[in-house]
Amino acid sequence: MSKTSTRKTVHVRYSSPVRDCVRRLRLFPAARRGAQNVLDLSWKCFPAADETRETSDDFGNRVLELRHQTIQSEFRFEMNLRSSRDNLDASRDENTAPTGIGAFLLPSALCDLGAPIREALRKIEISSSNDAARTASELCRWTHQSIEYSVGATGLETTASHVLSQRKGVCQDFAHVLIALCRASGIAARYVSGYNVGEGAMHAWVETLCGDEWISFDPTHNRRTRDDCVFVACGRDFRDVSPVRGSFRGNARAQMRTWCETICDG
Repeated sequence: MSKTSTRKTVHVRYSSPVRDCVRRLRLFPAARRGAQNVLDLSWKCFPAADETRETSDDFGNRVLELRHQTIQSEFRFEMNLRSSRDNLDASRDENTAPTGIGAFLLPSALCDLGAPIREALRKIEISSSNDAARTASELCRWTHQSIEYSVGATGLETTASHVLSQRKGVCQDFAHVLIALCRASGIAARYVSGYNVGEGAMHAWVETLCGDEWISFDPTHNRRTRDDCVFVACGRDFRDVSPVRGSFRGNARAQMRTWCETICDG
């Protein structure tokens, strides 16, 4: 069994006072998800929220909503999480949308099935199209070998087709390309956000439906996702699992910095 401890901070500075702030955070996992369990979870924010509400979205992801009537100059959120897991794979029914598996078979905003995706798929040699796990593994390897890891080459709204056109991106982009290739191959695939040991930012990987379970692949590192990674949320693409999203009223400029650290502790 793998046990991990994660610390996460979100820090936002405003150039002038703001009002009617609403922030939705997808930063910690459900209490239990497959073989993963939350052992301990605590969080705090400054200034204290005027209203706090916890909900879940259509994919079963945990969402923390914080509301502030006013914030003078800065907002800070701190989380401490301890979790354990035997493996990362999940059963077919885990985190399935009300519309069913189809949500992970169809193209989405950032996992499009444009010409670059279909052209790439025609060129990739798949050893056995009848074995979903093997196909996903080979597509994972191809994605890893075909894209250069490059910070700043893409943005939060970059599509899989655009990433393939320029062959550069970060973990989010690797995941979007693999998802698009899997869906174009008839394999249900979804985007996962979580924490990875030794990294200072949230990580992205992919779950593919192989038989009756979701099997995880990490195209950024060309491997099955390690057991010491912490699953947080999943969806059709990054838009569904954005870790921090919100709004405010005012003419201020907002500058956000985030940081996290995950270590093995047992």
